[in-house]
Amino acid sequence: MALRVQRRALLGTLGTLAVAGCRSRSSEATFVAPRAALIDDELALELHDLPGSREVEVTARTTVSFNDESTTWSASGSFVSSQEGVVSIHEDPPVKGDYSGVDPMGLFWAMTPESAENAFFPPTRHEVTLTAAVGGETVAETTIDRRLGVAGVGEQPLEEDLVGTLWTPPGEGSAPGVVLLHGSGGGELTSTARLLSSHGFVVVSLQYFGELDGLPDVLSAVPVEYAQRAIDLLRAHPRVTGSGVGVWGVSKGAELALVLASRDERVDAVLATSPSSLVWEGFDAEGYPTGTSSWTHGGDPVPYLPYPDYEAVPESADPFDQPRSFYEYSQLQATTEQVAAATIPVERVDGDILLFSGTDDRLWHSTSMGEQVINRLAAREHPHRSNHRAIEGAGHFFQLPFLPTFGTSGFGGYPLGGTPEANARASREHWPVALDLLADLDGEFEAEPPPVDADMEPGADGDGRSSRPTGLVAAVLLTGAVVLGAVLYALPRSADPPASENERAIESEVTRVEAVRYLQGALGHAVGSTLFLGGAGLVWLLGHDRVAYVSVAVAFLVSMNGLSIWAWDRLQSYFAARTPQREDTDDRRTLTANPLEADSRVELKAGAVMTAVFVALLVVGRLGLQLLGPRLFAFLCVGCLAAGNVAAVARAASGSSH
Repeated sequence: MALRVQRRALLGTLGTLAVAGCRSRSSEATFVAPRAALIDDELALELHDLPGSREVEVTARTTVSFNDESTTWSASGSFVSSQEGVVSIHEDPPVKGDYSGVDPMGLFWAMTPESAENAFFPPTRHEVTLTAAVGGETVAETTIDRRLGVAGVGEQPLEEDLVGTLWTPPGEGSAPGVVLLHGSGGGELTSTARLLSSHGFVVVSLQYFGELDGLPDVLSAVPVEYAQRAIDLLRAHPRVTGSGVGVWGVSKGAELALVLASRDERVDAVLATSPSSLVWEGFDAEGYPTGTSSWTHGGDPVPYLPYPDYEAVPESADPFDQPRSFYEYSQLQATTEQVAAATIPVERVDGDILLFSGTDDRLWHSTSMGEQVINRLAAREHPHRSNHRAIEGAGHFFQLPFLPTFGTSGFGGYPLGGTPEANARASREHWPVALDLLADLDGEFEAEPPPVDADMEPGADGDGRSSRPTGLVAAVLLTGAVVLGAVLYALPRSADPPASENERAIESEVTRVEAVRYLQGALGHAVGSTLFLGGAGLVWLLGHDRVAYVSVAVAFLVSMNGLSIWAWDRLQSYFAARTPQREDTDDRRTLTANPLEADSRVELKAGAVMTAVFVALLVVGRLGLQLLGPRLFAFLCVGCLAAGNVAAVARAASGSSH
């Protein structure tokens, strides 16, 4: 069952509505707005009780710290109130201001800093104060707490030679697993991870290079196996029960995500923001080439495209002033063989691929490289979903939704591209699409974040459980299995021809013998399949996923043995009833051909049907593992086992009572 994340664009997303206002001598107006909301919530803001048909200036203001400096950011827009004295900020375009057109969150992303020098809005929790003024006089004011996460999100530093953080959603239910990979700037994506976890994901925000123990100092010769260990960690986590995990990388992290997924079949979904279709040479802390690949696998460099001599490139392709042109120049200067070797074999990815790029990316040509990925997938008939969303006019950097995009066109001396408006559109459009794809990894956890009490103090803890209990699912399945077994037993058998008293006596004796055989078979396969299921559960708990999958698949087939006892009996009875009768010349009695001994045609027909059924079961077993995951699929196996046992034992008991 596919899980979809429903985006909420309603009032009071994370709490009860706050109707806030302040008095003035002329009137009393009120803001209709939530007291708290997640950063990615689209808000439906309104102003009520205003003077009719008047121009109202609405200002949004906040103060945040970046690089140990506090900066105030603000944006404003002027609206005309209706005759009833209402301004619907989410529906009305401003007549003037820092943004244009209908945009419910324009006042938030359009904020600019008081000091524009190297300013950047960090993705962090902050409070936005909204004020409304008529004729220069303030008539209403309210404050919204914009949060990165809901209460109850777990945060735990990674261990076992991994650098990063494990994030878990509130509650105890199962959830999809996601690995987050940062770009060449380094540093784990903690804000994105916290927000993802608030939407119901178990997330590993991984750092894969930097001046930390166990990591390469620079983005060069990073082992792919290091990222694979993050997948191991998620697959062994008790709350991650889907058949695979998702990997989301940005920029160089997108390159790593595609390389990783092409070499590890456990990746069921790849999201690549500002991606590359090629593996590039690594570079040092100063941005100069290291002479080897960015990545290694099995101790060997992953085939890569080398950079040309920095001194030999034309000024128009300077690697520091014109990085996009430099990357394009590097690809054009490479030989056909070099490009072919460095191209990521994305067709080997055993899962969905979703790419995001901005057509004005100034760091590298992510849109054209994204198209190269899609074209390669199409040419090789990749069986999974793939999509490239190239957002017109956007640049390299995709901010979290509805955060100020001032400064995202370039930072730290590097051009990134895009305009604040286009980058805001890219941030808004890509986020829900990404959540939807990741949510499809698992259908058991509701990825809608649990409500947060609007009156809760910042940092207060909460329960927030919103998952379906696994035990209840198991109980429902087992109850259904028992009912299925009873129904199977109750189904009418094919009518036997009339028989004499002597025949009935003989048949009764044969039935009693067969009943013992049925009972022995039922007990035998019950013990065997239970052992298989127990072994599957044990290896799953130990984290050996491949062994668990094989064990569960075998257990599935073995557990079907109980149903096969019933099916074999029914099939032979069915075909025997339609077998032509023969005359016994000794005692002139009319007998029906014995389905077990006398007529091989009956056995052949029944055997053919059973063979087809078991082949179908193999296919169903494979699909079941992919769709349900090992834990839920194991419950299904137990259900089949129970149904088979009920059918077989009931049949045996019925035979012995005759």
